[in-house]
Amino acid sequence: MRHEKLTARKGSECRPDDTAMVLRTDMGGLKAINDTFGHAEGDYGIRTVSNVVQSIASNDEICVRTGGDEFCLIGIGKYADDEPQRRTERFLKTLEAVGRSPDKPYEITASIGWASAPYSENVVSELLKTADERMYENKLMRKKNRI
Repeated sequence: MRHEKLTARKGSECRPDDTAMVLRTDMGGLKAINDTFGHAEGDYGIRTVSNVVQSIASNDEICVRTGGDEFCLIGIGKYADDEPQRRTERFLKTLEAVGRSPDKPYEITASIGWASAPYSENVVSELLKTADERMYENKLMRKKNRI
């Protein structure tokens, strides 16, 4: 994961006409994987989700692990209005493709939430809250669909 100063572009400060974008992900079923198949398999799942988050990030965005199985992508720059939705779709399609392996007796899944808004000094903290709420809504919807 990259750890950098939050800037709109490498080496430049955020501009008033920039957009801030946040995507939050939470791996599904980590406890069940750990309990059933062992922590090495849980770690494999965490690395897989991490790799997928990094695969949808551009070089000037920040990816961080925010908890045991949670990740966050933060970007500030020039984004189309539908960029967060397109990234979300890319994340889900990529995870679906790599989350099923014939060598693994489980599927790696994750819930995702996003938010974006014109950049301002405190907008990222608000976007983190909104993306987190949407991620948990997605998680609840996924659980209902499994039943």
